[in-house]
Amino acid sequence: GLYKDVINKLLHMNCDVILTARASQKYAGPGQPTDEWSPNCQKDTEYMMDIVLYLKRGVKDKKSIYLAQIIKCRNKGELTDTEIENPSIIKLKELVQK
Repeated sequence: GLYKDVINKLLHMNCDVILTARASQKYAGPGQPTDEWSPNCQKDTEYMMDIVLYLKRGVKDKKSIYLAQIIKCRNKGELTDTEIENPSIIKLKELVQK
């Protein structure tokens, strides 16, 4: 479809592509939220990406920090569940290229 065509054109460009999506909490049943979250996006979007991150805020030493949890890394699967403090594209590339 049109959506997949646009995503594929972006992914075949000679540049880094960053897509964002809102996350929604998963529920075990009515009124039973879990600790799991999923992106609000087309079904195959995560599959088409090389790296999927879940971004959140945290606290460290009484200071607010940002965290990125690697949900999927096609190039280096062992990075799954790794957290990057105050993430940047440079930090992510360094992890993947190690």
